[in-house]
Amino acid sequence: IGSLLMETGGNVSIKCEKSGYVTDIEFKVKGWWGEYDKIGGTVRRIGSDEALYTLDGYWSSVINITNCKTNETSVFFDSKTSPSMSKIVPPEDQELEYESRRMWTNVTKALAANDLDAATAAKTELEEEQRKTTKERHVLDQHPQHRLFYLDPNGRWTYRYSKFNTYEPGTPEDNDLDSVFSGLPRDIGRMVQGGPQPNPAEPFAPSPVSSPPPDNNPPSDAQAPTVSS
Repeated sequence: IGSLLMETGGNVSIKCEKSGYVTDIEFKVKGWWGEYDKIGGTVRRIGSDEALYTLDGYWSSVINITNCKTNETSVFFDSKTSPSMSKIVPPEDQELEYESRRMWTNVTKALAANDLDAATAAKTELEEEQRKTTKERHVLDQHPQHRLFYLDPNGRWTYRYSKFNTYEPGTPEDNDLDSVFSGLPRDIGRMVQGGPQPNPAEPFAPSPVSSPPPDNNPPSDAQAPTVSS
C-alpha cells in the first residue's frame, strides 16, 4: 500500500485579547485526493465571523496570507528562511524514570533504524507493563501523587512550578536558561526521595525552585501514565 507516516490534523484557535484578533487554523489531512501538510485558516476580530485575512499553504514549507478586502497575497511563513530553535533537554540518564524520552527510548531507536518490527515489540512491551502496573495499583488501592501538576480549588490542573511574574522578553531572566532548569530536578528529587515536603498553605508555586503544594486529589495513574495504542 505504501510507507507509514504521521499526519497532523485538526483545528486550532489562537486568541489575543490584547489585539482583539483570533485566528482559526485547520490542519488538513491528505485523504484520498488531497496533499500532505496543508493548512487553511482565517483571521478575524473576536466576536465577529467576518474574515479579515485568510491563510493557505503548507505548514512544512510556505504559508501565504491574503487580505480579504484588497485580495493581496504575501508570504506569511517560510520554513526555509525562518529561524528554528533546538530543544534543550537533559541527557536521558539524568531524566526521571517516567519521562517520555527515557520511557520511549527503545521505540525511538528502532524507528530511527527503520526497524518497524523492533519498534512495535518495544511499544507493546511498554504498554503491557503500563497496564500491569496500573492494574496492580488498582488492586492494592494505591494512589501515587502527581509530581508536576496538582488540582487547584477551582478544579484546574496546575503546573507546580509555574512562574506568575509578567514575561519580559530580553530580560536577564529570560536569557538565563540555566535559571529556568536548574531548580526543577532538585525539587522533584526531594519529592521522589521522600525529603522535605511542600508547605500545605501555599496555593501556588511562585517559581521553579519553590516547593509545590500537596496533591490532595490522588490520581489514578500518575507514576506510570497510560500509553495509548
